Amino acid sequence: MKLKIFITLLLVFGCASVYYSDNGLLPYPDVEFAADTTFPVLKVIDAATVNIDYEDTPTVVKLIGVKVPEAMHPDNPSEMAQVEAMAFLHNLLRSESVYLQFEEDAPETTGDLQAYLRRAPDGLFVNLEMVRQGYAQVNAQATFKHLALFMHYEERARTVEKGLWAPANKLQVDQGILPDDDTLVYVTPSGSKFHREKCVVLKRSKRANPLPLGVAKQSHEPCSFCKPLELLKKPLDD
Repeated sequence: MKLKIFITLLLVFGCASVYYSDNGLLPYPDVEFAADTTFPVLKVIDAATVNIDYEDTPTVVKLIGVKVPEAMHPDNPSEMAQVEAMAFLHNLLRSESVYLQFEEDAPETTGDLQAYLRRAPDGLFVNLEMVRQGYAQVNAQATFKHLALFMHYEERARTVEKGLWAPANKLQVDQGILPDDDTLVYVTPSGSKFHREKCVVLKRSKRANPLPLGVAKQSHEPCSFCKPLELLKKPLDD
């Protein structure tokens, strides 16, 4: 009996080590976009809803897994939180297009949709980014495949007081300052390096995926040209 318990625990913790790194960050799901269609964002309606040009029809899209933030910190009333969250999403998607991913097959209707948004061309996971940066809450009442991942990053954002989890005097939509492990860097499907967003090496690749620095460091080396480990010290010139 004791042997069976020991083996069970060994398997559980062994599997857990695949998903959890030393810094506690869960990896982003890897998605292929090469054959996908992009849709222009027409308007941000709120922190969990956008209007896109979907097959030549203005269409409302609800972001799967997130909801408009309520009071997330005592200093930040709901009304202010909602305005800040909407502004953050607007900054992410201003003049951008998105890929759509659905929980199941794409619906045939052009009515309101529920989808995961991936920003084109960098593939930024918009739904998760809203939660990760503390500008949306997880819709824990819904059932969706990335629920555990979203809850993980919401708890992290709450713990380190990111975005709307922070007191009002610390709140800033400008993402110029981020904790080291949460800073976004970029990797390519076949590359072994991680890069800054404007690295010239990325311009030669048709696809680059954004990852938190803490996740990228687990499997990739820093690019020797753009030096992404110095990302917090100074920006890379355009």
